[in-house]
Amino acid sequence: MTSSAVYGANLNLDWNNTTFVAGGLNQTFSVGQGEVNLQFSLKNGSSFAGFEGVSTPRLTQTLTGTNPEVSLHLQRQPSSSSNNRGSIELKTSFLGYNKGIVKDLTFDIFDIDRSANLPTSGPPNASSWQDRVIIKGFLGGNEVTPTFTIFNTTNVRKVGDFTLDGIRNVDNRQDGGNVRVSFEEAIDSFILTFTDNPNLVTTTSTNNHGIGIGSMSFQTVPEPSMMGGLLLFGFLGLAGSKKKSSN
Repeated sequence: MTSSAVYGANLNLDWNNTTFVAGGLNQTFSVGQGEVNLQFSLKNGSSFAGFEGVSTPRLTQTLTGTNPEVSLHLQRQPSSSSNNRGSIELKTSFLGYNKGIVKDLTFDIFDIDRSANLPTSGPPNASSWQDRVIIKGFLGGNEVTPTFTIFNTTNVRKVGDFTLDGIRNVDNRQDGGNVRVSFEEAIDSFILTFTDNPNLVTTTSTNNHGIGIGSMSFQTVPEPSMMGGLLLFGFLGLAGSKKKSSN
């Protein structure tokens, strides 16, 4: 029964127990009997901004609300183009597990909000920004829809199956901009895109803004051979029980 501890395990990519390299755009972490790979891409002139003199992405306690742990801090520098302010894209893949599949993936996103001076109507202010986070799961190339649990719907709004917008400014030390993301269905990867709402923010401002990504928990899928062995073991046990009771 040792295999049950290897396959079908409840695992956690805990940022407190990793050696995440600040500024690294392609990093892989061993978790259980497999690996979690994080690969960042910068789109259309967007870039990473530094925070407290250190490049992001990096682990900090700045964007975690009231959670005392660290989060993966993404501080985004938008493009100066008013037509396309660009985005940061994070692809997370699960490697080495059975067919690279996991299920029940859950993590928090911290501090989804907007600049305090962003108007609710009319033309946007030139120094404004608005966090837009898009999250899509994938299984064999097919899209998988996440479940969003929004801590405070006054501050964060779901605007599509995959999309979250910050609609009020929230203090970094509060939980009002936090959202829990979960995939009940099996996935082999997901893509998180961090950008602005293009319908509201159409400025040339390059004011940077950030979000945090919490530790990730997930469950691996048992190997077919192991499942067959467990079913056979159960069948033999049941057959033995029936034989014993018939005597």
